[in-house]
Amino acid sequence: MSVIIDGRTSSVETISYAPGYTVSGNLVPGPSYVVTAVAEAVGLGAADFVVPLAIPAPTDARIIVNAIAMYLGIDSTVADGNLYCRVYVDIQDDDHRLFDVSFWPGALEEFDATLSPVWIPDAFNLIADGLIHDYYFYFWKDGAGVGAEFVGLELNMGVGVDATIGPLEVLTINNVRGSVTVSGLITNREAAWLGGLVTWILVSPASGTPLTNDVAYADTWWELVEGLPTSTWMLLSQKNVRTVNAAGSLGVILLSYDFLVILDSIYFVVRRESE
Repeated sequence: MSVIIDGRTSSVETISYAPGYTVSGNLVPGPSYVVTAVAEAVGLGAADFVVPLAIPAPTDARIIVNAIAMYLGIDSTVADGNLYCRVYVDIQDDDHRLFDVSFWPGALEEFDATLSPVWIPDAFNLIADGLIHDYYFYFWKDGAGVGAEFVGLELNMGVGVDATIGPLEVLTINNVRGSVTVSGLITNREAAWLGGLVTWILVSPASGTPLTNDVAYADTWWELVEGLPTSTWMLLSQKNVRTVNAAGSLGVILLSYDFLVILDSIYFVVRRESE
């Protein structure tokens, strides 16, 4: 909404997005699951487990998701040679494979991954559309034997970055700035106040669960950006960076150290004034 006060045009708008943390829960039915196969099965119908999951997509077209962090946890109890697992989204091929792991069973094993338009782009584009997709799990083991056994299997995900990647712009909001039109003319003088709230969830790689009882960490700020910036404007906090570049786009960069860092929600307020 825009108003004219004393010859100055003032407008205020809000931008919000709350993707949260998507959790599958334990997928193992009953007390345990025994793996006797010695090769990966072929075909979606032959998968050991299938679970439908979704990450909510932004409803504002200016918000672009750039990265998705994933956690895979397998709690195994009985060893019978190496245990192998592959996880796919919708299609069983290399372009849609999210995890390809192997380990000696007998403990809880955790694996992290980050998807982006660069890393596994076909899978990323599917998951980022906000629709429900099916995730297929295939297990097999070394050679003949009594079988490997596990009691827990979990796949969790959200907009974010895993602990192995480091700083990454997980979200871009286009056109948070931009000139204000007055009487049909683009003004040369403009001041924009950009404020908001970013909450994020630190997820333990050791368990795949959020820290501090699922209470999200929060960061608030209120800054003045005057004129059309010629370089990147940056604000640092404990776990994220925000940038506003000359094109008027806001970037939310999550910094990851020993955790998955999942974007819980954003809420931005943009106020513009011009003469």
